Amino acid sequence: MTAARPPRSWRRAVLGVAVVGLLAGACTTTGNGTPEPLEPTVEQPVERPVAGPQPGGTLRIGLPSDPVSIDPRDVVDASGELLVDALFDPLVHIDADGQAEPAAASSWSIDEDGRRFTFTLREARFHDGSPVTAEDFVRTFTSIADGTAAQPSFLAYLLAPIEGFEQMQTRGGAFDGVEAINADTLRITLRTPDPGFLTVLSDPSLVPVPAIAAQDPDGFAEQPIGNGAFAMAGPRSPGAFVRLTAFTDHHAPPLLDEVVVTFYLDDVTGERQWQDLLDGQLQVASIGPEHRAEAEQRFGRSADGYRGPGLIDGITATTYLYGFDVTQPPFDDVRVRRALSLAIDREALADDVMRGTRVAADALLPPPIPGAQAGTCRDCRHDPRGARALWDEVRAELIAEAETAAAGTGGDGDASDVARGDNAGDGPGDPQTDSGAAGTDAGSADADTGTSDADGAGSNDASRDDATGDDDGDAAGEDVDGGAPGPSGAADDGPAPDAMLDSIVLTHTRGVTHTAIAESMAADIRAALDINVSFVARDLQRLIGAIREGDVGLFRFGWEANDPDPAGYLRPLFHSENVGADNLTNYAADEVDELLDAARTLDLSSQRLRAFRRAERRILDDLPAMPLLWYRHQVVVSDEVRDLVHDPLGRLGLADAWIDTGA
Repeated sequence: MTAARPPRSWRRAVLGVAVVGLLAGACTTTGNGTPEPLEPTVEQPVERPVAGPQPGGTLRIGLPSDPVSIDPRDVVDASGELLVDALFDPLVHIDADGQAEPAAASSWSIDEDGRRFTFTLREARFHDGSPVTAEDFVRTFTSIADGTAAQPSFLAYLLAPIEGFEQMQTRGGAFDGVEAINADTLRITLRTPDPGFLTVLSDPSLVPVPAIAAQDPDGFAEQPIGNGAFAMAGPRSPGAFVRLTAFTDHHAPPLLDEVVVTFYLDDVTGERQWQDLLDGQLQVASIGPEHRAEAEQRFGRSADGYRGPGLIDGITATTYLYGFDVTQPPFDDVRVRRALSLAIDREALADDVMRGTRVAADALLPPPIPGAQAGTCRDCRHDPRGARALWDEVRAELIAEAETAAAGTGGDGDASDVARGDNAGDGPGDPQTDSGAAGTDAGSADADTGTSDADGAGSNDASRDDATGDDDGDAAGEDVDGGAPGPSGAADDGPAPDAMLDSIVLTHTRGVTHTAIAESMAADIRAALDINVSFVARDLQRLIGAIREGDVGLFRFGWEANDPDPAGYLRPLFHSENVGADNLTNYAADEVDELLDAARTLDLSSQRLRAFRRAERRILDDLPAMPLLWYRHQVVVSDEVRDLVHDPLGRLGLADAWIDTGA
């Protein structure tokens, strides 16, 4: 038996913030739906003497939902990913520095052009004793990429860079870019150079499946046979608990004997999980904001925000944004976009509205992602006076242009006749030259959930957004309007030339959390700019459709990537090739495209990160989307659980955890 592996702080178990029962988007509300304030807390780092790793014991985890599927090829939610990650090993894992390390592959090489990856598999067996071969990886990749399947996988976007992907989507058959050279050698060929694709291969879904998965897919879905550190103790019974047992033939067997996962399907606030944690029935549980102070007092606080025991509240890899359709007036003017961003009090959103479960964002990349640069967004500060000055400047310019046009034609000066430029950077002090108007969510969506706003290395609109766990309260149905009336911009003789600046609409996905954020934003904008601000809630799919049809100018979306790489954020959201897919803002800028293309060809080096940093700064100069908030974990790990890491991507290191019987 091989010694257990050292802890990996990037190990994947779940998507985004909807993990381990984390109800990041849910919060207790008053009778009128307004979140109650959170009591202040005092940091108390957990410092206890520990004898050393001890084998044996059971870890009991609470989850808020029953997974839709635990077949790795069909995983669409956080609960499913947690189980799949425990049952299977992908080719590589991600270490504490965000670099790839061996998992199912013992070694690999990348050709000089960065297109061809060759993996040597370690000798290993599935839980049923059959050997793991390269063909088992080909089987999974082919199944996920097959767009002609009766139920195409939401995860296909992960494989989009591979040669032959487009053919797989339209015709199925053999996957040209994925080849089993022999039993223990796998070759993956990309369409274009991208050394960073190596980290994508750490996704819990890109794992080997045995032949039985194709022969008996229903049976396999009930009791998957994997190659990971844990095995299913028996078939899954939906709605009941799941028991995982240690797989002792794994190359790095876990210290735990078993993991028991309990689903709290009707526990919207997490109250039952909290009580079971206090009663000793759970050792890992999510908490609502109302229990944060007590949780810290009882269990202490994780020293780094990610490793238990104690309250785990580190910043995650999910960003909450509002995007602009930069092809629509008045949002085609960068000064308008800047003014709206400056009007918003992000600190109030994080501390008051979200009660400490979020952090004010001042960049596109969350802090845990390599290459992140705090404070990059110059317009993410709260500056109502600066916002009003920009707004008034645009208003005065519209009026002056209309008057000039009227004088030249002898007409009445209809503002609609005034030509508008790209003006991404035409305001004073703005060096940028093009805002990126372009023609015409993403594969995951977790939506947040990442279920499938399909798009490459990131999360897709429909799925990743769901994964953020914020769709938590409003019923489905007709769109819901909100907001208070503002000043009227219409005169009896027709609209004024600056009428487009008299009102805006914030459109967001349904949920108590999203509505509370929109209400706060509307109040800030109304106070700073003295305009009418309303907000509309829509179902996720209807919202995505409306955005792509050009019917929505200012909209909420969330994003998290599948691996710790800036490419997973910046390329799908802001490269012009993704307009019509994850680039919902229709943003296109040649300089940004060039920077992102250049960065993709570089290996995981400081040079690559510098290119991404330049791209992020350039994007934020144009501000096609305004970052508002980053998420925090809200999970409590009991005193006796050691080395359980809940990393920024939401991955839970079950294989490295152990129980301290002396705690």
